[in-house]
Order: sequence, then C-alpha cells, then structure tokens
Amino acid sequence: MRNKGCVRECRTGELTPAWSHAMNLQNQRVNRIWQGLLSLCYDGRRESALFLPVGWTGAKKGGNDVTIRIVIADDHKVVRQGLRLFLHVDSELALVGEASNGVEALALARELRPDVVLMDVLMPVMDGIAATEAIRRELPETEVLALTSVLEDSAVIEVMRAGAIGYLLKDVEGDELCKAIHAAAAGRVQLAPEAAALLLRELRTPGHTEPLTERETEVLRLLGRGQSNREIASALHLKEETVKTHVSKILAKIGVRSRTQAAIYAIRSGLLAHI
Repeated sequence: MRNKGCVRECRTGELTPAWSHAMNLQNQRVNRIWQGLLSLCYDGRRESALFLPVGWTGAKKGGNDVTIRIVIADDHKVVRQGLRLFLHVDSELALVGEASNGVEALALARELRPDVVLMDVLMPVMDGIAATEAIRRELPETEVLALTSVLEDSAVIEVMRAGAIGYLLKDVEGDELCKAIHAAAAGRVQLAPEAAALLLRELRTPGHTEPLTERETEVLRLLGRGQSNREIASALHLKEETVKTHVSKILAKIGVRSRTQAAIYAIRSGLLAHI
C-alpha cells in the first residue's frame, strides 16, 4: 500500500512530505474537475446557483418537497462551489452545509443530521477517513459518500472500513453523481469501478466465520446486488426493521463493519453466482 503512511499522517494536521505530495497531485486535478463543473453554467438558470448561500433548499419553485439533505466536505472552495452549482439542478437535493475539513464536517453532521455527506479523503486538521468513522459511529442514519480525486489502495480501503457507503472519483459524470447520491440516501452501495477493483483484490474472505442462517444468506445475497433495506424487505416480504436486524447480525458474523464490505464479501464468496 504505497501511501498508507500519507493517509495516516494527514490526520494529525502535520504537513509531511508524503501528505504534501498527495495534496499536490490532488490540486493538479482540481482545475480539470472545475472546468467540467463550469460546463453546467451555460444554462442561465443553473449559473445563478454559483451565488446561492449554503442552506438553500434546492427545491424548484412550485413547492416540491426536498427529500435528501446534503453536507459537502472538501478543502477546495472551488470544488464546493462547483458541487453547489450541480446540486441546485436537482429539486430533490438540498445542500444544508459546507465544511473545509473533517472537524467541521463532523460538527455540521452533529448539528444538521444530513442524509448524505459528500466527503473528500485528503483534508487538513482531520481527514475524511477519521471524519467518516466518527460520523458513522455517532450518526448511523447519515450515509457518507466519499468523493475524491485520490485512488490509492489505503485510502479506498480505510474509508470503506470506516463506514462509507460509496467511493467515487471527482471526474465522475454529473448524472452518475446524482444517481449515487440518491442511491446512498436509500442505503445502496456505490463504487467507482476502479475502487471496486481495489476492494475486491484487497478484501479477503475470512476463513472462519459464524455460519449464516438461510434467511441471512438471502439478505446478504441481495445486499451484494446493491439493494437497499427497503428493496430487500420488498423482495423477501419482510418488514424493513427485520431486514435491518438481519444486516446487523450478518455484519457481526462475517466480521465486517459496513454493508459495503458485506457486499464485497458476498461477491468474493460467490453468492451472486447463485442469483
């Protein structure tokens, strides 16, 4: 894992050579990413989003209900501004707060209880991995979707172990990001293909786990397909609360901390081959 030390060291706030190198690589990508975000500005209606204050509802005129409340955590102001612009075009998304580091992200999550946090990985003061772990521990109803330009083995693995429900790169297409936010809010795993490949390679199927019941195996199989608790409940004719209980027991039995890891476990175990 080439930059594992970098990921750990940046949590302390110290500017180590490895951390500085990683940040420089990320900075080089920001301008390219920003140019893509600016392409959304050509429509005059969208352009006004650049000047919207944090806390706008995101609903179009006409009274549509806002369904997904979002906090953005990224130390690049230009990226936060671009994401604010993008989120404005979806009437079901509401940006309720912005953070420039993990400490701010955690504080905003505690205060605002968002549905989804879009989390960068490399940030000063507290990085996205530590912030994700804290948010998922304290606020299990808030999902964290990693949105970053970093594709290092250690970053992907550690943030998913911390409890992120997905990992996307900042060059993701706009419609795919929108779908990922909606999916994360519904409890469905979302991974960039490159991140999925890293996880499949690195996550080893444990050799000794407590046996799953037939029902737990069914739930894990559907979880491996990326289905949310609600979708699993519908497919198996169960109550959603019952599915949540099954998922908790499955995580404990197979020794993982998140449904994302459980989904990868299902793939590596060959469960999806029986669908």
